[in-house]
Amino acid sequence: MASGSLARHRIRHRVYSRFASSGGSRMTRRMTAAETRQRIIEATAALIEERGLVDITVTSVMERAGVSRTAFYRQFPDPYAVVAVILETVGRELLEHSGAWLNDPDSVGSPDVIYPNLLGYARAYEPHGRLLGAITDAAGLDERVYAIWRGVLEAFVEAQAAAIARDQAAGAVRAELDPRLTAYALALMGERVSSDLLGRHRSGDPEDYARILAPIWHAVLFGDTSSSRRDSP
Repeated sequence: MASGSLARHRIRHRVYSRFASSGGSRMTRRMTAAETRQRIIEATAALIEERGLVDITVTSVMERAGVSRTAFYRQFPDPYAVVAVILETVGRELLEHSGAWLNDPDSVGSPDVIYPNLLGYARAYEPHGRLLGAITDAAGLDERVYAIWRGVLEAFVEAQAAAIARDQAAGAVRAELDPRLTAYALALMGERVSSDLLGRHRSGDPEDYARILAPIWHAVLFGDTSSSRRDSP
């Protein structure tokens, strides 16, 4: 296995296994439930990457995971619940890797963090690109998938709105902006660009993502693109 593929496998295993929760009263039963849950999550993710989300069924997940129908339903009510766990888990990882602007209070008022913030997000997105791209595609066709996708997008909107409001209070971001509406526009734009560049039909890389969006973010938040050009390689 190539080093890049091995790294992506390790990231996916770490992310999906976080939610291999346990059940039952005895240790052995809890471990069995956790292993079953993890197999279902990993099998569903693999099938989505291969086929997209439209053709995912309980039967197909059972066959890939090597579990019974009863075992599946002990863990999840339907495949959509598995998708929700996967997407929410990956969404948290993306937020964690989105850099100082969202996660470090000391970055208040510093436009120089925008490019690294975008690059960190894109590098975290890349190993999950096919999976996230397939879910994004399905969100336009299925209301249940859309509701899951929208919930993850909302987490980014809330985090970005809080950062914008924080920087406005520090006098660093344009005061006339509505934090929530601005965050909504930036988050939705970022999601679409990441899906196009790094998703199922990949056409770019994380550096492309950051280079494309950094000038726009700077123009919107700070009314200036010069620092974004200094940040990019």
